[in-house]
Amino acid sequence: MIGIGLIGCGGVAQSVHIPNLMKLQYQQRPIAELRGVVDVIKEQAEMVAQATGTRAYPTVGAMLDDPAIDAVMILTPETFHASLAIQAAMAGRHVFMEKPIATSPSAGEEVVQRCADQSVKLMVGYMMRFDSDCNKTRELLSQGLIGQPLTCNSIYIWPIDVADYYGLIFKADSDNESAEAEEERPNVPDDEIPPGLVRDTCSHYINLLRYWFGEVKSVWADIDEDRPFIVMRFESGLLATHQISGIGEGTREHLITGTEGYIRTRLGYPHIPLDFGKTTFFSTRYRELREPVFPRVNMYEAELEHFVQCILEDQEPRSSGFDAAKDLQVMRAVYEAAADRREVEVGSKER
Repeated sequence: MIGIGLIGCGGVAQSVHIPNLMKLQYQQRPIAELRGVVDVIKEQAEMVAQATGTRAYPTVGAMLDDPAIDAVMILTPETFHASLAIQAAMAGRHVFMEKPIATSPSAGEEVVQRCADQSVKLMVGYMMRFDSDCNKTRELLSQGLIGQPLTCNSIYIWPIDVADYYGLIFKADSDNESAEAEEERPNVPDDEIPPGLVRDTCSHYINLLRYWFGEVKSVWADIDEDRPFIVMRFESGLLATHQISGIGEGTREHLITGTEGYIRTRLGYPHIPLDFGKTTFFSTRYRELREPVFPRVNMYEAELEHFVQCILEDQEPRSSGFDAAKDLQVMRAVYEAAADRREVEVGSKER
């Protein structure tokens, strides 16, 4: 049984991770247990602790000093991910953290190194790697059913009232402590990736496309906070575009073309009503459009169970810290490409 502590009791903790952690805790053969929570807003942590039958720690340090805590889930604003992950690793605690792993490549590399030095598991919450349609698409690609992949068009249309899906069930009256915590942030590194949609949301799709197609060689981008548009040239030669724009039902669609067919996949969100995944493909091998039938799983529950199993069985997580750190290199190149209006190599020594 793995004892887990939550650092951060905001919307993603309350609406996503706590419910799925409860499933692991109360299944027939439980493998994990929520043993405590902590938040800069102490009243909110106490409310969540009371509701879940666990304890609220006064500080992160107090949580990490408790031998009952085997692993932590870092669910705070992204500017605190790296420092909290390092603090947890130095205390010998396994780390699950929401994306991104850090807000700069240098900080990401430090997180990975510290966790490796302490021999703790480090997993980053790229939940789409556990989505059923995502993995069916990866399987179809690996089978060569569309020949050599040539292009991928990725689009994300914001779900209307998206904040409702991450709403707070338990909310303290004041958030002054949170504001004070922001002011206490350490010095910003020189290679900081600016806050915004690229760091916050596009990072999911950069990671997803790398999961399907391998490493990104170079990028071109036009960054606007209302519609970031990114072009990625992969080492395989494949060209992919990704854009976020508009308001709708939460569409996340991908069209992948190849020399012998195409794959069209729509990824669903478990917590958005009536949003279902769907994958179809055409292959010259069959000369007909096919829609595979396969079971869908809750990707958030699947990623959490995977994290716990990696600890129990000493396995490397599917969305490892080492892999997640590479996303930061792509994001840095995206901003340079947008600023200079040119194609930029990922990890270029010019930067």
